[in-house]
Amino acid sequence: MGVGTREADDTVRIIGTLPYSNQWTFERPSNYLYFNYDQQTLSSQAIHVSHFDSKYNSNKMNIFSLDYFSKLFDLADPLGDSFFRRFALWGRYKVGFGMQSGAVIDDNTSTTLPAEKSSLLVLIGQVQLNFAYNWSEWVQPYIGFDYKPYYFRNTSSMSSAESEGSSAMYGPALGVQLPILFSHRGSLLAEVHKDIVTASSNQIFAGQIGGDFGVGLSF
Repeated sequence: MGVGTREADDTVRIIGTLPYSNQWTFERPSNYLYFNYDQQTLSSQAIHVSHFDSKYNSNKMNIFSLDYFSKLFDLADPLGDSFFRRFALWGRYKVGFGMQSGAVIDDNTSTTLPAEKSSLLVLIGQVQLNFAYNWSEWVQPYIGFDYKPYYFRNTSSMSSAESEGSSAMYGPALGVQLPILFSHRGSLLAEVHKDIVTASSNQIFAGQIGGDFGVGLSF
C-alpha cells in the first residue's frame, strides 16, 4: 500500500510541473454545421401569370437552411511563427427553402377570387469562398463572396395562374463564427451580406443588404 501511494504522489507531482499548454490544447475546428435562418425580399408581392396575379401576404420570405462550413487550407502552419498562421480559406455550402401563401386576383376585374389560393415555394442553394481569421479560440471573423442559385414554383388552385423558373443572386459577405458553446463544440453564426440580383425575367427577389443567423456544431 505504501509503494502504491508513493507512485501516485509522484505522478501527481510530475503532471503538476507540466506547462499549462502541454496539459490541454484547444484544437481549432475544421468544420461547422448550422441550422440557419435568413430572410429574402421579393421584388414584388404579386407574381403575374396570364391575366391573374398571385398576391402574397408579405414581400419578406423566411428561408430555413442547412449551412456547412469546411476549411480548405491554412495560409501557414497554425503552430508556426508566421504572420499568416491565423489565416485560412474556407468553403461554405448551403441548401434551404422558403414558402409563402397568398390569394389569386383577376386582373380583368381587379377582384380577389375568394375560393382560389396560391403558394410560392423556393429552393435555394449557396456556395461561398471565405477568407477567415482565427482571432481567438472563441471568435473567427471572415469576409467572403457568395453565389446563390434558386428555383421557384408558384402553384395555384387555378392551373392558369401557375408558373415556375430559376435565377440567382451573388455578392460580398462579412460574418463571424463563435464556437462558444459546450466547450467549443457548439457554435453561433452571424453574417451581413449584400445580395445583387442577376438580370433575368425569372428574377423574383430584390437586391438587398440582409443577414444570416445560425446555431450549430463545430467539429
